[in-house]
Amino acid sequence: MGINLLELKLDLFCHGLRLDEGLDPAIKKAIIPTAGYSRNGIKRASLSEGRCFLLEEKGRACLVNLAVREPFVKNSPYEFTVVNGQGWIKKEGKLIVKASPTAIPLWHLKPEIGNIFQHHGNDVIATTLSNLCVYKRNGAGCKFCALETGGEFVVKKPEEISGALKRIVSEYPGMREVNINSGSLSEEATFNLYFEAIKAIRKVSDIPISIQICPISQPKIEELKKVGLDTISFNMEIYDEKIRKELMPEKSRLYSIKVYLETIKQAAKIFGENQVSSWLIAGLEPPESTISGCKAICENGGIPHVTVFRPLMGSQLENVPQPNLKDMIKIYEALKSMFTAYSLNPFEHKVGCVRCGCCCALKEVLEGDL
Repeated sequence: MGINLLELKLDLFCHGLRLDEGLDPAIKKAIIPTAGYSRNGIKRASLSEGRCFLLEEKGRACLVNLAVREPFVKNSPYEFTVVNGQGWIKKEGKLIVKASPTAIPLWHLKPEIGNIFQHHGNDVIATTLSNLCVYKRNGAGCKFCALETGGEFVVKKPEEISGALKRIVSEYPGMREVNINSGSLSEEATFNLYFEAIKAIRKVSDIPISIQICPISQPKIEELKKVGLDTISFNMEIYDEKIRKELMPEKSRLYSIKVYLETIKQAAKIFGENQVSSWLIAGLEPPESTISGCKAICENGGIPHVTVFRPLMGSQLENVPQPNLKDMIKIYEALKSMFTAYSLNPFEHKVGCVRCGCCCALKEVLEGDL
């Protein structure tokens, strides 16, 4: 019997991946994200400093975004090594699965493009419109977030985004979608950033677009759809109200769970089945709370995008222990039955984090061994 890819992926999310100390320096440099990989200090708000690997085992494969540079990975039971030219992940000295870091495309190394976009997964172009968060500036930002932990303040202009994207799609084919997020300005200013960016992209390409944004009104959702947006995510992140207030004070004050759910429900009517999602961070609240959050999102027509808490460097929670596999399996077991009960299918999500799948295990839970 082969390994359980779902359990392995969740356990790797929990522990991260050490690198064999004897690895060739060139291989290490290609794996560990550097300042040159995330230029100008512009971090995306979640897991963008991880490294994506393709795991392969007996004809099965999955993408996984792993912590490789955070301090907690030094205690991981998992280690990346190379044997006879093939990458492997070892556990307790035993080779368990073939693993290859995804290739960084050539466009990423060109400053005029790499300063605007990052590469995610195998085929995703990603960008943060702004690295400013007014919540953090007011001392009430989300404690798990590493946005604004270095570098200059940047707002990307629509013409910069469209120019860089035009270069990518014309000179470096193979990218399948654009995924956009942003720091938080005022609600109106943030909406305008997204609206103008989508409009600029549509002037040069019909590439699918997904965004992550705080709750907005139904007319604004319709405007984004009309200008060319394909899928949308409203990231609730924490479901337990008490823990939300503690870990995300300003965001929880401005946007209640009720507001998130109402917005998800409205957006699902506008974008259609399986095209609206919401991130939940497993491991910062009891698993029962995350399961309740998944159910609430499903009831309103959204797909729960459940990620595993990662103590990000520069965040206020960088020294908080990572969650355990048992709790993650419990959450995903419940999620699997919800997809059936609510007739939701992540495989039909056209574009975005649910479609890519490297930061969650939604596809594996539907394909897998639970």
